[in-house]
Amino acid sequence: MMDKKKCECGCKNYAQVMHKDLYTNIKTFLCKNCEISYVLTALSKEQFFALLKNGHKTNEFMLHSDFYDDKTGEALQPKDY
Repeated sequence: MMDKKKCECGCKNYAQVMHKDLYTNIKTFLCKNCEISYVLTALSKEQFFALLKNGHKTNEFMLHSDFYDDKTGEALQPKDY
């Protein structure tokens, strides 16, 4: 179990998992519900912008412009779950 850290996707849950970007080494703390959308590149616009608000950048692999529109936050290649 992780320390009491809030999920960075903007929900009210506590983080349960941590993902580390392979290229930037930036850590992303997520609850298990938001992790599913993160891994499937299917974040909502609100989740995408919450991550940016929490200091994340679009140069991180899971947030780059092949997966999300930088201006609208729309998921461009979401996978179904």
